[in-house]
Amino acid sequence: MFGRHRQITGLDIGTSFVKAVQVRREPDGCTVTAAVQTAVPPSNSGEEANRNTVAAVSKCLQSVPGKTRDVVCGVSGPEVVVRNFRFPAMPEEEVRKAVMLEASMVCPLDMESCSWDYHLQQPDAEAAEGSSSAGKLGGILVVSAKSLVERKALLVERAGNNCAMMDVDGLALLNCVRECDRSQDGAATIVLNVGSTYTNVAMVHGNERPFVRDLAYAGNDIVEATATRHEISVQQVQEALWSNGESSNVDEELRPGFERACTKLVNDVRETIRYYLAQERTVLDRICLCGGFARARGFVEVLAGQFQRDVVLWNPFKELRCSRAVTNSESGDSGLAFAVATGLAMRSI
Repeated sequence: MFGRHRQITGLDIGTSFVKAVQVRREPDGCTVTAAVQTAVPPSNSGEEANRNTVAAVSKCLQSVPGKTRDVVCGVSGPEVVVRNFRFPAMPEEEVRKAVMLEASMVCPLDMESCSWDYHLQQPDAEAAEGSSSAGKLGGILVVSAKSLVERKALLVERAGNNCAMMDVDGLALLNCVRECDRSQDGAATIVLNVGSTYTNVAMVHGNERPFVRDLAYAGNDIVEATATRHEISVQQVQEALWSNGESSNVDEELRPGFERACTKLVNDVRETIRYYLAQERTVLDRICLCGGFARARGFVEVLAGQFQRDVVLWNPFKELRCSRAVTNSESGDSGLAFAVATGLAMRSI
């Protein structure tokens, strides 16, 4: 693990921002050596959005120290499926066929138009004798629309770089969580990464299998729903949520609509958590919130009130070792938005 590796950059390509992170592997852990982000200008068409994103990717990577061209990207959204599987012990040559059959059963898309891969875990040697999981072969299956993977890779290529590996945003998020070692007293770790377009829900309990789900309701939807309810412009809502006022709460006039707009996200997350806790038979300690929208004024307080449990901001740069350049930069304080990019940078090639 700590031998020589190609230097890679974790690249999180979002609809509003492009984030890049570099991590240096060391025997006693990882050190974040660079973290930069670039805004993606708004666009009026798909082609213009692609041009703006390519320009943002190029500008962002040019700001990263070093001359590496290799990046690791991630995909997310309704066209990405992440599932755990567990099979009876079988010869290695039979595993791929079994996994492909499993993929065809869980994927809502035609397998011919999908990319898929899997990771095998060791048999459950520690499972209780006679239990349903004892001696079985487990792993994680990922299926994604091939067009989504190809689009991300093409954006990187057009920016003059090489997409050396494609990951899943939710799994990259858990990479970062594990490095920070957030587990407490055996309770489940729940992380919400709320971006502009998608919300990644990532959960893990000790050494148990991870659970990842992407919700197609996020920051942009909350802003638009708030604007519609109060009959004001989206820009006015954005200014209220990201103003530089001293108060951390959203304006009282906007609060009813803002709380109502967050209800769908809360209900979707609550349903996901309920399913996970029932499967893993564990308890939830608290919810860790990150992502670009996590910084919106009053968002933490609104979620805490609706979930009726602790919701805390999770900045991985406050828990990981960071170089002085990162600590002294604006990214050091706004590390909430860099969790996925950091997890991507922790992959090795």
